[in-house]
Amino acid sequence: MKNFCTLTSESVIQDHSQSGAVAFAAVALRQDMRRKLGLERKGAGEDGVGRIELRIAPGAFDTHVIDVRPAGVIITGGDELGLIHGLYAFSERWLEADPCRYFTGIVPALADRVEIPCGTTESKPYTFRHRGFFFNDEDLLVGFQMEKPEHGFSMEVWRELFELALRMQCTCVIPGTNILPDEPQIKLASDMGLYIAQHHAEPLGSAPFFWPRGIPFSWSTNRADILAYWRKAVQRQAGKKVLWTLNFRGLMDRPFWVDDPNMKPDAPLAVKAKIINEVLEAQYELIREVRGEDKPEVYGYLWGELLELYNAGLLRFPKATTILHTDGGNACMTANLETLVKQSLHPTGVYQHISMFNGGQSVRVTSYAPRIYARELKRVVDLGMNRIFILNVGNVREKIFNLRQAMGYANHYEAMTGVAGADGSGYFGWYTRQVLDTEQAEVADAYRALTDIPFAIQPDTVVGDNFYTILVRFTLQRVYNRQDLPPGIWGMPKFANLREALAWFIQQFAVAEPKWDVAAERARDAVKHLQGNRRTFFENEAVAQIEKVLHLTRMGLAFCRSVDRYLDGRGYDAYLDAYQALRHVEAALEVERRIETGKFKGWHRNDLNCRTWKCRDFLTTWHALLNDQRWMNLDGLAEGPQPCYAAYKYNPDFPTAYRPDLFLQTER
Repeated sequence: MKNFCTLTSESVIQDHSQSGAVAFAAVALRQDMRRKLGLERKGAGEDGVGRIELRIAPGAFDTHVIDVRPAGVIITGGDELGLIHGLYAFSERWLEADPCRYFTGIVPALADRVEIPCGTTESKPYTFRHRGFFFNDEDLLVGFQMEKPEHGFSMEVWRELFELALRMQCTCVIPGTNILPDEPQIKLASDMGLYIAQHHAEPLGSAPFFWPRGIPFSWSTNRADILAYWRKAVQRQAGKKVLWTLNFRGLMDRPFWVDDPNMKPDAPLAVKAKIINEVLEAQYELIREVRGEDKPEVYGYLWGELLELYNAGLLRFPKATTILHTDGGNACMTANLETLVKQSLHPTGVYQHISMFNGGQSVRVTSYAPRIYARELKRVVDLGMNRIFILNVGNVREKIFNLRQAMGYANHYEAMTGVAGADGSGYFGWYTRQVLDTEQAEVADAYRALTDIPFAIQPDTVVGDNFYTILVRFTLQRVYNRQDLPPGIWGMPKFANLREALAWFIQQFAVAEPKWDVAAERARDAVKHLQGNRRTFFENEAVAQIEKVLHLTRMGLAFCRSVDRYLDGRGYDAYLDAYQALRHVEAALEVERRIETGKFKGWHRNDLNCRTWKCRDFLTTWHALLNDQRWMNLDGLAEGPQPCYAAYKYNPDFPTAYRPDLFLQTER
């Protein structure tokens, strides 16, 4: 008797679960079989081929058993989610399915059959009970897959995103930003088996962004209107498994007192906390009333001003609330995390980022270092903060490198630590072996460059692609308004004036630029080690990102020099530097266009996350202004009468020498 099970393209999937969510996953499993074993051959029966059976036997939450016998594979879940996770775990292990395939495009090598040793495998306990993705700022990708006239991905894309979450063993998702409680993607996520979690700025699944502007958003004077708004939000989520967020913030992801005309921003913290505590209790009782649940699952995020109030000991969450401690957008948990958790009587969880839209960090480029996740999640695990892990994944595509590490810890901390090392340094090699199927150090070095070269604005907080357009925009605001103040950019060091800020930026860019230059050369050379879709993915995820940041760094360097020389009264030099900056931002846009292929057509078009295209607009205006000043010879803004280009270029007696580096370097 054989001691293995043989699967081929003719193997049958028998779903005995009677679950609509499992039916979604079974369709995905069949697709994985086609990718590995080929398409079914009509009329080609084959003896000895095993089948796959899917069953639910009520048991512990989110558990599964995979029983391999000669006649077939039986995947049994302790519940619906357990079966779905078991199905995808089996597919990744034996059909070599890439859980991030929608974004990587990586498919396994084709085989006639797969032979699986007989035996029984039980799922291991997860590090966190609930694990979820927050798909954030998708409303800012306005050129990609718009199905609604307002914003948002198409249902086709949402289905792929929710499948990704399930393949990565998530139990829940926050399915978008500024969404109404009855959006179609919420129903889709629920239908696919996921719990619905909620953004910290959207309590009870409501959408404060859409609050009627004619009614003051004030708890003291319009409590009934606010409660009615929340009641409708709870009612519209009937039939879904919901992890409720209790919170009270303003209309635009900001403190409530910004939008409350009856609350002064400088009111005592105790006064502000009193209102939030009233709200938290009212929200909890509202859920119990509308849902008819005695103990609903409720969560409270310590984001922004909530952390300050919690630190002051002023917040009073309902007893059953799980407290989510948050990073600052940079993956680093708060410095006094240990003190806060040890003093708390509440169960605890984590909200962490691999993408952050704040004007300073990374949204569309990988830049978060593996050592940070290794260090911070060790703190979390050591404290027993295991109730829930929410990972802000942004728009995912450029974040697979960070996503795989963070979710590796969230699912099975000890296993990921074993391959990544205590300090995370082994993760580079693990990722290139696991995802790109190569041992070549040159490939791993490309990811090291992405995380090591960006300069820090605070300890463990480096600039990302979200920074460059903001730098140009806010610096030009100061120049146009004749303000000798540093640009107001999130997280930057304190500067006395604009010139001091420019000098610091110039120094940082000048140090980073030659490193990016070499990193781009090495990454392009490393492509030779890869084949097929893995090669394409590496070119898009690593090579293109390095080249884009190289051009943005050169743009930033030339722009800051341009403004500095303009303030010095060296108008023509400022003009030449502005030209350089403009050429480099156009080169960065060309990199973005290069990776807008296939299903990702329009991915960067009019993107409101990083707005590289808008940076070009700003620089075009700046360059044109400097050009006009050359000809108009405005007082104090030029060095003297400016002749035509030819005379200026060839007459050696004019005060500014012709710049040989006027033109952009030839692309390799």
